[in-house]
Amino acid sequence: MTILIDYAGVAVLLFLAMRQDIRENKISNRLNVAGTVAGVLIALICPHRGLVDALLGILACFLCGLLCWNLKMFRAGDAKLLCALGAFLGWQLGLSCILYAIIVGGVLGIPLLIWRHLIQKKKEFVKIPFAVPAAIACVLCYVFGTMWNAIPAI
Repeated sequence: MTILIDYAGVAVLLFLAMRQDIRENKISNRLNVAGTVAGVLIALICPHRGLVDALLGILACFLCGLLCWNLKMFRAGDAKLLCALGAFLGWQLGLSCILYAIIVGGVLGIPLLIWRHLIQKKKEFVKIPFAVPAAIACVLCYVFGTMWNAIPAI
């Protein structure tokens, strides 16, 4: 039962983040802070997770988000969303979620880039709301687990 609370928390956070990111092209600090606090509180009541895992998830996802933000891979709200996801997912699934999200964002970006540059003849940057690849990445994490377990050994 408590694992359903965990899944529901991630689903609500990502639904609200996608809605906000698509409509306003940003994810608010209020949503990111609320998501992070909710992730920590759910980690306290869920026996399959712990507070240490949630805090390590926040830290690991914050550091990756900060690095990606400094490299201008995505915006600050996206980096803070990763902290909230880290609170829900823990550090291992959180880092896998970031890798999945970057891959999904690239896969989604290719058709948009082709459409924008070749068909519409516009030369401006293609912006993808990062909450959409992050939501798809969370589903992939829950289905396949960590990325290093999903890829078979060669």
